[in-house]
Amino acid sequence: MALPFARSTRALHTDRSSPALTVLVLAILLLGLWMTWFFWASITLYETGQIVGTTRRGTLVAAFPVLAGARMQPGQLAVLKRQDNAEQPATNIPAVLMEVRNKVVDGQIQVDLAPLLDQEAVRDVLKDFRGQVDVAVEQISPAQMIWRAAGQEVNTAAVSVDPQTR
Repeated sequence: MALPFARSTRALHTDRSSPALTVLVLAILLLGLWMTWFFWASITLYETGQIVGTTRRGTLVAAFPVLAGARMQPGQLAVLKRQDNAEQPATNIPAVLMEVRNKVVDGQIQVDLAPLLDQEAVRDVLKDFRGQVDVAVEQISPAQMIWRAAGQEVNTAAVSVDPQTR
């Protein structure tokens, strides 16, 4: 059944579109906030290694995979995670990376770390220290993280210059 033209235009004029407009504005605002976070937020990437010993200078020695060594530089911040036993939570101690050694031992590279504590506390910390260390190597946005992950999944075929060789 068809509506007369006058009735349909009157229905359009009396229709309130403010709830739909409000929802649309809120959706656009939320999308804008999410996009801002997606491209501008900072996520810290860490390399994790194991504490293997101490030095006479009062620093800790940690072992990392060789590939992690390329991303490490003196001055980077680190977190030492000491765990004395399984029942207690790990104690976090701030540290700074002092030196990256170039010698590779068993597929790992060693670095020197200095705890950021006063001298008395450092002596207590260094005594029989076992645990792991996280070194902050890079800060990237979520968009960059997804871009890298997508780039690792793309496998392109090798292109040969000479069409005769395959």
